[in-house]
Amino acid sequence: METRYRGTAIVMTDKGILLGKETTDGRYSLIGGQCNYVNGKRESRENAAIRELNEETGLEAVLTKELGEVITLNGNIQTNHKLYLIKAKGKLKMTSKYTAKSNTTELFNLGFFNINYLNQPDTAKYQGHVYACLKNYINECNNGLDWKNFKSNINFN
Repeated sequence: METRYRGTAIVMTDKGILLGKETTDGRYSLIGGQCNYVNGKRESRENAAIRELNEETGLEAVLTKELGEVITLNGNIQTNHKLYLIKAKGKLKMTSKYTAKSNTTELFNLGFFNINYLNQPDTAKYQGHVYACLKNYINECNNGLDWKNFKSNINFN
């Protein structure tokens, strides 16, 4: 079995939790990505989440908090998501009421997840890790995480 390591970001905005619509399968995914390797050394998953946030959205991470790890399986691939709550700042160019422009060709666009739909899985629309990671986030909130300190300051235009 192949194991991958990913830094995964939860970015709270006024419109919901920031997601990217993947060009590979057309489903939404949390912002983030696999760790890069330089000279045989793996980048930290926190750096991967921050780097991918900037590459995919143009937003800058201001504050991060590790929320734990979520492991997902897809065929013979195990992905270890290190989950981070990230407060971001910057601008997103809205392309419709519900979508924004992405900064990369890896994503069709950016979208927003309404946490009220967490118990209504739609695997045709969202990749499996979205639900697993957001349930971890909700558990942290129920255990006293003050998420309001991580509300991102994003200009939507």
